[in-house]
Amino acid sequence: MLRGLLVRAANPGRLVLLRTPYGASRHLPEARSWAAAGWTAAVLDVRGRYSSDGVWDPYAREGRDGAEALVALTAQGLGGSGILLAGSSYGAHCALETSLAWGRAPGVVGVVAMVPALGRWETAHAADGTPHIRDRIGWWAEHGFGRRSEPGLQTSELDRLTALAEREGPEAVFDDERWRALWSSPRVPPAERYGNAVHPLLAVGGDADFFADHTRELEAAWGGPVSSLWGPWGHTLAGGLPPGHPDREALRPAGGLMGVVRRWARNPARTVRLRAEGGRLITTEGHR
Repeated sequence: MLRGLLVRAANPGRLVLLRTPYGASRHLPEARSWAAAGWTAAVLDVRGRYSSDGVWDPYAREGRDGAEALVALTAQGLGGSGILLAGSSYGAHCALETSLAWGRAPGVVGVVAMVPALGRWETAHAADGTPHIRDRIGWWAEHGFGRRSEPGLQTSELDRLTALAEREGPEAVFDDERWRALWSSPRVPPAERYGNAVHPLLAVGGDADFFADHTRELEAAWGGPVSSLWGPWGHTLAGGLPPGHPDREALRPAGGLMGVVRRWARNPARTVRLRAEGGRLITTEGHR
């Protein structure tokens, strides 16, 4: 059973589902902001992490788990006016896979994928096939094995393990089947993976994000309507820009990045391309 937290809006008809491997309680401020905007927010720990039952196997079955969570939530009378699937990084993977698993079943009105970690192959490689060895060692040592996250590796230990991976192959770093599966997983062409998607998508990408090329591939391959928001930020989004940065300030009139997301969520079928650039939020209607 997946567990987490639920923050109810005054009208429980609209529901946003977020799933995370980092602990649902970390997302409580986000859930409260969704509820203040009129969306009941369900934040669930993924299988085998924090409060949820099962065994943690990254990227293994998030689509099925997400669909089962939606069945349970809608059985409680939630989401009758529309369900939004949302998340950032691994949470975006959960949202995307749930959308694919849910398909044309009624209820879901849109998907928000922010700096998405699309899957095993994509997190382990750049779009051109270059392996992300050091980054993956760091993430898996911290989040990839236990029920709870561990402290990050010291730089000296990360250096040692990276050198070992470069010398003997990344599979030699951790004696764990899940880690080996990361490096043996084949690449699935984006069009094959996402071409049959039906829900409207808002893809949020950053020019400096290490998943930027994969986000662009997602936009190009997604079968449903596509909107996008891009800016100069990295994986931590606009919050990673210095205070007062003009492209961070460009989002302020819209209520910040999440204000932009919620405005899109009012009418997900409307496609739009948004870009924070030169201190302005540039809007182009009719993305795809």
